[in-house]
Amino acid sequence: MAQRLCCGRVCKMCESPAEYAWRRRSVDMAALLADAVENDLSPNEREAVEKYWFEGKTLTRIGEETGRAPPNVLRTLERAKAKLHKSLRLAVFYQYDLEEESLVPLAVRKAAAVEAARRGGGQSPGERLKKLRLEQNAPLPLIAKASGLERERIEALENGTEEMTMDELLFMAAFFNTTADYILKGGADENRHNT
Repeated sequence: MAQRLCCGRVCKMCESPAEYAWRRRSVDMAALLADAVENDLSPNEREAVEKYWFEGKTLTRIGEETGRAPPNVLRTLERAKAKLHKSLRLAVFYQYDLEEESLVPLAVRKAAAVEAARRGGGQSPGERLKKLRLEQNAPLPLIAKASGLERERIEALENGTEEMTMDELLFMAAFFNTTADYILKGGADENRHNT
């Protein structure tokens, strides 16, 4: 039986190396996407992508903030998207072992969702927990299986409708390779590593 990875250790409980590699692809693609947004887009394109994809603002809101008409913002987004697909095309082929061009937009969009979660600032312990889960592309069933908690319990912790026990807090900190302090209080955490 293949060894399984979880909680920063190797065990037979959580995910196989293949499952980990599949989950990790979107995390790696998010890092490549962030780099492409920073280096391959014009300032207007970068601003539109960051506001639309990462901050979740509408075209109208972006237009109001930038002084540009929403159709112009849309055209800017379309240009930026085409550039990002071109920049990340080979990385998607490599990461996902594909040769099908039509899957590039899906991989880029998934990477954008992971990057948006990474950039989002959780204000409560539950929001930070959800942020960690999304930025590491860890599905709820995986965390439920690894922790022995019901999916509904994890959702309640993320929504803040229930308080975390000390055991749950320590497990989540170990699982996400962070500190209990970060989950409880937020702020900078130099010990965090995206895994």
